[in-house]
Amino acid sequence: MHRNPLILLLLLVTLSCGGDRPTLSTNEGGRISGTIFKGRVSGATVRAYRLNGLDRGALVGNTTSADDGTYVLEVGASEGPLLVSASGGSFVDEATGATIQLNADELTTILPRFSPGTQEAGVLLSPVSHLATALTLYLVRTERSEILAASDEAWRHLNGHFGNLDWRHSAPTDVTLSTSSQLDASAKAGLLLAALSQEALIAAQASGRTPGGPINPMALTTALYNDLVTDGLFNGVGAQGQLSIPATGADAWRLTGQTLRFDLATALAKWLQSERNTYRVSFKDLEPLIRDLSNNSNSRLFAEAGGEYDNTPPVVTASFRFKSTTGATVTAPSAPPRYVRGVLELEVDLLDASQVRSFTVTQEGRALTPATQGNTSTHYVGTWDAAATQDGELVFVVTAEDGVGNRGETRLAVVVDNTAPSINFTAPLPAYYSQTVRVEATAADSTSGLQAFTAQGLAGFVDDDSQAVSSIRGTWTIPADQVDGKAVLALTACDVATNCRTQEVSIEVDRTPPALTLIQAPPRYTADVKTAFAIDVTDAAAGVKRVIARTLAGTELPSTVADVPGGKRFTFSNVDLGLGLNTFTVTAEDLATPPNLTAAPLVIKVGRDNVVPTLSIEAVPSYFDERTMTYGVSSSGVPLVPAVYKWPGGTQRSAVLAGVSDVWKRVNRLSGGPSPTADELENDNAYNVPFVTIGVPRTEEESPITGLSFSADITCTGCSFPAATGQLLPSTRTSTSSTYYVLPLTAETIPALRNLPATAATVHLTFTATDSVGNTGTISRDVTVHLLGGLLQYVPVTTYAAEQDPASIYTYGGSRYGSLFTSSGSLRVAKYLIRNPAPYPVPLRVFFTGSWRLSETWPTAITKLPAGSSYMLDGFTFNPVEYWTSSNATSSYPCGGLAGAATAQFPYHTAGSSTRYLCGSLPTPTPETLSAVPSFGKLLAGSPGASTWGSGYWVPAASATSPGELVLYVQQIGKPTSPFTYNWNGSTYVRWIQDFWKWTNGTVPNTNNLCGTPNAGPAPSFCAVYEAHRVNASLSVARHVAQIDLRLEALGSFDPGSITGEAVPVGTDQVSNLEHVF
Repeated sequence: MHRNPLILLLLLVTLSCGGDRPTLSTNEGGRISGTIFKGRVSGATVRAYRLNGLDRGALVGNTTSADDGTYVLEVGASEGPLLVSASGGSFVDEATGATIQLNADELTTILPRFSPGTQEAGVLLSPVSHLATALTLYLVRTERSEILAASDEAWRHLNGHFGNLDWRHSAPTDVTLSTSSQLDASAKAGLLLAALSQEALIAAQASGRTPGGPINPMALTTALYNDLVTDGLFNGVGAQGQLSIPATGADAWRLTGQTLRFDLATALAKWLQSERNTYRVSFKDLEPLIRDLSNNSNSRLFAEAGGEYDNTPPVVTASFRFKSTTGATVTAPSAPPRYVRGVLELEVDLLDASQVRSFTVTQEGRALTPATQGNTSTHYVGTWDAAATQDGELVFVVTAEDGVGNRGETRLAVVVDNTAPSINFTAPLPAYYSQTVRVEATAADSTSGLQAFTAQGLAGFVDDDSQAVSSIRGTWTIPADQVDGKAVLALTACDVATNCRTQEVSIEVDRTPPALTLIQAPPRYTADVKTAFAIDVTDAAAGVKRVIARTLAGTELPSTVADVPGGKRFTFSNVDLGLGLNTFTVTAEDLATPPNLTAAPLVIKVGRDNVVPTLSIEAVPSYFDERTMTYGVSSSGVPLVPAVYKWPGGTQRSAVLAGVSDVWKRVNRLSGGPSPTADELENDNAYNVPFVTIGVPRTEEESPITGLSFSADITCTGCSFPAATGQLLPSTRTSTSSTYYVLPLTAETIPALRNLPATAATVHLTFTATDSVGNTGTISRDVTVHLLGGLLQYVPVTTYAAEQDPASIYTYGGSRYGSLFTSSGSLRVAKYLIRNPAPYPVPLRVFFTGSWRLSETWPTAITKLPAGSSYMLDGFTFNPVEYWTSSNATSSYPCGGLAGAATAQFPYHTAGSSTRYLCGSLPTPTPETLSAVPSFGKLLAGSPGASTWGSGYWVPAASATSPGELVLYVQQIGKPTSPFTYNWNGSTYVRWIQDFWKWTNGTVPNTNNLCGTPNAGPAPSFCAVYEAHRVNASLSVARHVAQIDLRLEALGSFDPGSITGEAVPVGTDQVSNLEHVF
């Protein structure tokens, strides 16, 4: 009995091998039945062994398979796990048709669970089940797996590799008999077993062995079993090392990691081409299975990753290179026909998934000259000299075989063409051309054919027959920038093999018309009735053909012709002139094809003129009326320096004489600046210069104006000035029908303007225009010029009182108020600022009237004097408390009657009185008012050193960035008077009015003659008590009220010290009640 060296496995199982194979447990003996496939094995001895661990134990049953490979095995009361094996017998090899004996080779399967009395049917034995046995035993032995788990894992991996089907239940179809095309699990199993036979056939052929001999499917199955059971991998390595069939010998076929992947996939593909195959499926049907076999990278079965299936010979990629006639490297097309020339360089690259085993490159059996370096097993470069080869086809053959025996032959055909095309030239002919050149030519090539037929040298030439490669027909339009001279047309014809031929023809380009030079010019304007002129005509290329001179009416002028260097001279004499403009046009032609005609005729104009120039005043806005002119101020309200003048929004410039006849300008802005130009005046006009624009209409028939002069006479009351004369400025305004001139009305053009009186003046202007022939024309107009005074800022200082000017009345407050009545009387009551932003002083005229008054309010108050010692007033002694008789005696009361009587008058003493007591009613507090009304003052210039003129002042000019400033004050003349003295008590002014004694409504005993002894009668028994009270007045309010009427006017001054111009208002201040309360 054959035994494998196995490690003892102590495992008892009670069930069958798993899956859904039908099992039946009975009280009878156990039975195992099924089929043996490789094809169907007949006459095989089938045995069942009890597994003791991994060793085969007792034989529990044996039988012989039937002719169809089925068997029934009685195992009695045996209990699993069981090993079922088949050996001996025979089967018909699918690939060769030979009968193969199993002999000692086995096909096995393991039933990991088997209970006594089990009826196990459908147990299939095949090469795949045999490999499952090998992997199960390996897993149990090396990984200590339970036999059931090891068996399930083994079947899972092998089922996955062999078609992804369940080999325990899929009975393989006999694909040497069945003609079905259904690709089910059984069909896949049959095809894979056939592929295993096909692989053994391929191995036998590769080893030079007889098919079906020592290298047969069962020998291959046994070797694969030994491969897997050793290390659990299909890698061609067994217990003794490399596995081969047969085991020894130089020609033995070796197993590898690809035996059941790429090699089996290849065998399956070749089986489809076998005459033994009756199953009707195509490679496309089996391609997924074939590729899965080859690609499988299951690490449980294989040590290395799988690879793509390959059933094709190496792919050949080739390219031919050669040198063109210009020396450039040309690569021939990848597909035939490939036209080549000269020495060929053939580059071959081979690509195959199974690597390239070998290849050769030949031409009719002869090897090419290989490159000295760079050639490899998949890359080849060689050369072949086709320069001496007759034009025609040349074939190269590449024979290549890949690593799995796919062999192929690739034919690479080229067509040799070493002959350049021919060219036939019919146009153009050598000549002078001015506009177009006709080109006509054809080309031909008998071998590779024309690739291109082109024309060079003529920029912009277009082939009208561009669809036909063999011909060029077109007209070259000579470009505008083409330089005169020789132009070379080069026609180049190239064939597909890059053989080229070039043929040239030269022409002369003459696009330049004859040149006309006016040698003797007629006068542009004249009074004569005839004229003459002469013209030189030159043409450096084709030469001069003719010259034509005509009037506008088309009359051709006769001429005489004489040769001059480079051309001819044409003289035109005694040419009649009509009144007005006479125009002559002169053109010339040369001898080019077609003739060049002078592009623009030479135009000669002669004006016969006797027309007097006419002048007009043009309505051109020139300046802004300066009556409404204002100045720009800073954020604090102070005029900006340098002065920035502006006008109210919407103000438009005035057109002098054409729009207005009055000009309003400030005296000190008469200057137009240094040398003003018409362009400056008509655009920026920075000095706001009024100017007059004169237009002189003219036509081409009239001679040009040679000058325009003016005369300015000034008329005004009480003045006499010489007339101003000069030339007007040419205007920058353009017109085809008129010429314009500008006269600025400034102190520079009319100097007398600076000396005008304070009233407006009339300026009488006369303008005279003279043309080049001597004709003159005039025009006169009057303009009234108003010269205005300077532009000043008037600022009443409303906060003057807060400035506490020591020279003002506003500092006489508090204890200083009394000094007001002893002051000089010249005290300021108002202040004004006059500012000048201009760089020149401005005369200011002042008009003023006004008055002032002072009033006081003194309310009185009564206070009781404190008791104490007596006091003196006006030389009299008084007591704070007096006791006067009130009964029983003649009264000593100073106001008569008894003291204390209800009707009694009260005694008092008034300040300054020479009487001790006066009698009267009790006083009550009342206010008193004191008024003083002196004379009124005048205006004074408040700035030290201010300059005056007549009855006015000069407002200084601006300096640096500050405006000139004049300060004016309203100053009272005279001081107020008062009838009393002012006494300051530390908080206010107080004035004593009187003391009076008031009865307290009480009496006291006349003890010790307190109220005196009566003159007669009994002494009084009681005294009335009187207390002293004082009446004082205190100053509560003192009011200073001024009445002001102020008016300021500015005049002008062109020269230092002079006063001129019309007065303009500067500011007014009319105040009827300017009050100050002390």
